[in-house]
Amino acid sequence: MAIEMELATLFSVAYRYEVPIGSIMLVSDMPLQKSGIKGKKLHSEIYSIHMPIHLDLALDATKTLSAKWSEVERRLASEW
Repeated sequence: MAIEMELATLFSVAYRYEVPIGSIMLVSDMPLQKSGIKGKKLHSEIYSIHMPIHLDLALDATKTLSAKWSEVERRLASEW
């Protein structure tokens, strides 16, 4: 489970104005589990291991969307 209020706000605004938006998140704290909140040492370890993978995924997704935008754009529609 994740709690991410700022991203939820961005998604709500993007939905309202029919702006395409996406996110790749790295969830590293689990406050509902015993010992689920990381310290500074674990924070650095988690980010050094997982951040490069997340950046590669985000860049690949952006390149793929850019290359296929004409196909994707037709499917984007809001209920507003």
